[in-house]
Amino acid sequence: MYVPLTRNYGTTSTKALLTTDLSFMQGGIRGGIFYTSKVGRDDGVTIWGNPFDGRLQYRLMVSEGMEDISNPNDQLRFVGRVVVNLLEPEKEWFNQGTYLGKKKVLSFGVGLDKQNNLTLNNLPGQDNTAWTIDGFFDHPVAKDAVTVESAYIHIRNSTQANTFTNLAPGDNAGLFYIQAGYYFSTPIGIGNLQPYLRYENVSVEQKNETSFLSGGFNYYLRGHNAKFSIDYTIVDYVKMNNQSIMTLQLAVGI
Repeated sequence: MYVPLTRNYGTTSTKALLTTDLSFMQGGIRGGIFYTSKVGRDDGVTIWGNPFDGRLQYRLMVSEGMEDISNPNDQLRFVGRVVVNLLEPEKEWFNQGTYLGKKKVLSFGVGLDKQNNLTLNNLPGQDNTAWTIDGFFDHPVAKDAVTVESAYIHIRNSTQANTFTNLAPGDNAGLFYIQAGYYFSTPIGIGNLQPYLRYENVSVEQKNETSFLSGGFNYYLRGHNAKFSIDYTIVDYVKMNNQSIMTLQLAVGI
């Protein structure tokens, strides 16, 4: 099942993202997920609930985490996430990355991921810890709508490397992203336009940083059930010249 740590990947439906893809450090645009996972998931048990009529949401997971020689004592992994909703609650298992003016949301979340006594970079007795704090705002503006999301993630004793960054097992790092979009309710042709921007930064302790700048737009033919997206991303990575990635996507669902 999904690991209930972050909003961007742990609790947001990839069918209803604001941006064309997930953030780079959470599996998007050829990136890998920064935490231990099995195709972005883990084997375990999760309990969750929405007390106070959804003003509060909690998710608590016990799972396997690292299972190979990096975990010689078969230590379990513990993950938790708590969210406070100040406007309309989000009670579903999967949130939307943008509500297209149909909901008023202001939420703040914190998450913790921990697995102790691992062997990382040939060093035994290492405790892997990741924590995050994030905010999400989605609100109508006249007949249009604005969406803003941001998060900071701190990693201590990373369990794995990550594509296009200097992150390696045993490293400490800070991850940050901010993204925003504006939805125009007045149709252009047969659909509605939503331009967006995202900036993401990966700062590994005692190593060079990597940054990602993305921009694009969604063209909604029938909300999240039918949309066309264009994304252009620039990767600033010290081990290569700046790389540009363009993505064209048609998403259809029911």
